[in-house]
Amino acid sequence: MDLKSGYPYWLLKNGLPATHPSLKKDHSCEVLIIGGGISGAIAAYDIAHEGFNVTVVDGRHFGTGSTSASTALVQFETDEHLTTLIEKYGEKKAVRCYQLAYNATQKLGKIVRKHRIHCGYTVRNSLYIASNLKDKEKLVNEYETRIKAGFQLEYWEKEKIVSHFGFNKPAALWTENNAELDPLQLTNELIKILVKRGVQFFDGTVIKSITSSKKNKISNYGYWNKDQSKACCCNLWL
Repeated sequence: MDLKSGYPYWLLKNGLPATHPSLKKDHSCEVLIIGGGISGAIAAYDIAHEGFNVTVVDGRHFGTGSTSASTALVQFETDEHLTTLIEKYGEKKAVRCYQLAYNATQKLGKIVRKHRIHCGYTVRNSLYIASNLKDKEKLVNEYETRIKAGFQLEYWEKEKIVSHFGFNKPAALWTENNAELDPLQLTNELIKILVKRGVQFFDGTVIKSITSSKKNKISNYGYWNKDQSKACCCNLWL
């Protein structure tokens, strides 16, 4: 059985998203977001909510980059353990990083429910397992560090893992209030909402140059349209 292909799953599932015009003339905005995947769409949603004039550009169609190839998991845990972040940046900054990530995952769920966005959003629990005894020691330290920082989670020994899932691992961390969703579908639905709010989207727009004007406190961004035939300019107020 062939379980892999060279095509992004979410793009195969949803098809090509709606297209938008490319930037073909000089354009001014208060905030410019470069990249219109799930991260760009969420950033635009928050910034536009604060009343700023927002423009989003992408060199491809929106959501067809890493968003289409990402997993369906929404987790507040970063790629680095909290213990590792504390070693690198100190306890205050590291804990703040995890707190912001947790708040963001909860806020995302509220946005989906508020606008009744159909993107398969489902709350999920997560099991982070230790592959060997050496990893078990790291998980014990991580568990104690997160508990001390005020995060809710459980530490599971191998007996509990076997009883719940049937496979044998030395230890695991059990966390709640994570989620799964269709990232491409969520991106497309957020863009529809933002267009109604006046946010402008330009795809097929590639940045070629950036100049700044300290006098006017403006950064001027140069663009080319889809056929690369004409340069355009976008002003970003700083």
